[in-house]
Amino acid sequence: MDLLLNNNDLNAAEKAVGPEVKPRSTKELGVRSAIVEDLALKTLYTSGTMSVFELARKTRLSYDVTNEIFGKMRAGLLCQVVGMKGNIPEISITTNGRSRAGIAGSQPVRGRGAGLFGIVRGPGAEAERTARGRP
Repeated sequence: MDLLLNNNDLNAAEKAVGPEVKPRSTKELGVRSAIVEDLALKTLYTSGTMSVFELARKTRLSYDVTNEIFGKMRAGLLCQVVGMKGNIPEISITTNGRSRAGIAGSQPVRGRGAGLFGIVRGPGAEAERTARGRP
């Protein structure tokens, strides 16, 4: 038996845990859609192929917002549909999506290995240490 979900089923599942009002569009989020797309791309990269519904659960966004972001990413060739689970698309990240997320090949996101010290201290910490005569 195929699993067919509609918005009422998805909304009922979302009401179990979370805030009183969940945004139903990217405009209601109050965050630029590019940031949400990057979050979705990095989630796809780390988790592999998943359905749009699973992506919504992992990113803690509503299904409506995730489906809207999926449409934008698919139009930009950042992800592709690799199958269907019921009437929900199974998607995976493309090479263009990896490049956009800053995860191309084996290069670190910051261009070089920053290590924990560089991340905690922030950019410029190395120049500050050098100016004080510390390696």
